[in-house]
Amino acid sequence: MVLMFALLYHLADPLSGLERAADLSDMLLIETGAVDDEENSYLKYQPPVEGAGFRPKWFPTTRCLKDMLHWVGYDQVVEIADAKDKRPIYLAYRKDADLSRWKLSAH
Repeated sequence: MVLMFALLYHLADPLSGLERAADLSDMLLIETGAVDDEENSYLKYQPPVEGAGFRPKWFPTTRCLKDMLHWVGYDQVVEIADAKDKRPIYLAYRKDADLSRWKLSAH
């Protein structure tokens, strides 16, 4: 299982980061900042903030995050904590992933 916590929005290319994670494992647990929007799929650009780093940040909508996870090969995306929590958490996995060792069941 790959854990990706508070990382996605720091990447210059979030989709490529998810592709790399998908190459490593059939399962991904991801927590990230996101825009609460299930209707529209886009990345929101945030320019660098003075005193908080020198790079821009990319915040996906919750729909976009799910779309990207499906695009990189994860068949199932289960919401563990939703956008109302400000930092959604998802478990993404391929349909043939062995969930038994993690005591998880397919939904």
